[in-house]
Amino acid sequence: MTARKDGRRGRDVSASYPRGLQRYVAGWSLVAVLSAVVAAGSVLRYGSVPWLVVGLLLLALVVANLLEVRTRVGPTMESSTFMEIAAVPTMLLLDPHVAVLVTFAAAVVSESLLTRDLMKHVFNVGWQVAAMVVGAATYSLLTDGPFAGTPAQVAAALVASAAFVLVNHLAFSGLLAILSGRRVRTIALEELPSSTRDNYGAAVIGVLVGVLLEHVAIAVPLVLLLGVMLRQRQLARSDGYERLAAERDRLDRTVAGSSDGVVLLEGSGRVEVWNPAMAALTGVPQERAVGAVLVDLGWERLLGSRTDADEELRLELADGVLAVRCAVVGTGPHSSTVITVRDVSREAELTRIREDLVMRISHELRTPLTSLEGFLEVLSEHWHGLDDDGRRELVAASRRGSRRLARLVANLMVWAGIESRTGDTERDVATEPVAVLRDALDEVGVTDARIEIEEGVAVAAREEDVRTILVNLLSNATLYGAAPIDVAVRRRGSEVALVVTDAGPGLPLAFQARSFEPFSQATVGLQRTAKGLGMGLAIVRSLATSNGGDVRYEDVPLGGARFTVTLPAAVPQPEVAAGNRLSSSSR
Repeated sequence: MTARKDGRRGRDVSASYPRGLQRYVAGWSLVAVLSAVVAAGSVLRYGSVPWLVVGLLLLALVVANLLEVRTRVGPTMESSTFMEIAAVPTMLLLDPHVAVLVTFAAAVVSESLLTRDLMKHVFNVGWQVAAMVVGAATYSLLTDGPFAGTPAQVAAALVASAAFVLVNHLAFSGLLAILSGRRVRTIALEELPSSTRDNYGAAVIGVLVGVLLEHVAIAVPLVLLLGVMLRQRQLARSDGYERLAAERDRLDRTVAGSSDGVVLLEGSGRVEVWNPAMAALTGVPQERAVGAVLVDLGWERLLGSRTDADEELRLELADGVLAVRCAVVGTGPHSSTVITVRDVSREAELTRIREDLVMRISHELRTPLTSLEGFLEVLSEHWHGLDDDGRRELVAASRRGSRRLARLVANLMVWAGIESRTGDTERDVATEPVAVLRDALDEVGVTDARIEIEEGVAVAAREEDVRTILVNLLSNATLYGAAPIDVAVRRRGSEVALVVTDAGPGLPLAFQARSFEPFSQATVGLQRTAKGLGMGLAIVRSLATSNGGDVRYEDVPLGGARFTVTLPAAVPQPEVAAGNRLSSSSR
């Protein structure tokens, strides 16, 4: 039975036609027109036409083309006809030139009734005429004289029918190759068993019809009965095709919608499937990838893990990291290779950050702990040999180490708390920076800061958040800046600005854009220029934004760094504000 392809999976052919398909159809139509012209010229000049037989066979061809069973395969409509049953007797009983003309006329009529799509119409007429030319020519070369049903003629008819079916098969293989981007040879070999089995079976029935027409008068009723039986058989099979098509369509949609890249390689190594995620990961479009080999695409590295299906290959790229797994499915010439690709750039970056963070935490914890342990050991072993000043100095050093350790632990706990916040903040709280600043200065150990605070200023933020912001800004100024350190609290409309300024070198220009990112620190070459975890400024920004504010950095014109945190203003309680005033300087 002849298969018609009205579309292909994932694309409606009637919607648009690529240039290659247009040239392909034009070639078949040119063959049909030239064949019909040559056949018409030969008939007019030399031949005699048995009009009754021609009329019956013409009608039979039209009816055979119209009797089709349609099967929906996703967005593709496939149909099977019974034209070989009528085409083969036409090839056997008529002169080759007359058979070509009858086929041409029948194809034009039947396709006009079946479709309004000119491209489909021309293609189907073209291959039918071309198949008849090849089949009739083959039969004429193998036999001599009109068909009489002899064994030799039947054998020749079977060979000619095979040639007819082969042209049909190659025509549609070429069509599918253009639409899918795969090779004609691959499609022809894959479809050969099922396609030619059905089509050649109908052709063999056509040979039997030719024999019956020569010897049995009841041939026509038998042919009609046989056609009805074949149509019922195809209807029964169409249910199975529908289920299979639904499963395959579901699989195609799953592969196309997968967030992982999926590649299917034929046994020859050519790409059969290259899903959209793979195109996005590699930058190679599907149209270019399908039908090509990985070497031509520059991605032969994907096969590096094919030796072990359980092994995951990591590909380091300029802009990320890919995890690749390969698996060989099947054996022998029908084997294929399935490759799955995941973008693990984020995972690799998180692993790097985690390892770097563990290393930094270990280092930053070890330093103050070692110092604290050393000071306490000296005090313990030499207590009686030290004077009061020596004891005080060691106690002060131990206190500085314990403060540094406490700030480190506090920052880690604050950062963990920020990460777990839902985004809802308390807007009805009122915190006076003047009260919190005293604790922050004492915690950091700053005794000579120059302070300027407007009277009665309060912020709508949590007290602990304000204290943590000031402690980190002051610590940043003492560790990386230089005296004098200025602290100012000013009201700016509906906001309050907390400004900390130092006279140090300021932030390097290349580092300013990422200074508020977590775990980032200024570097010179490959060396870090600052101690710590690089969390202080990130915590300041996170706390400021979580309370409805912001933070910015600017260079001081005469040298130094200035950090300004803005928070929503709140109305302070007068009785509390009066008791918490701080003088303009603190020593």
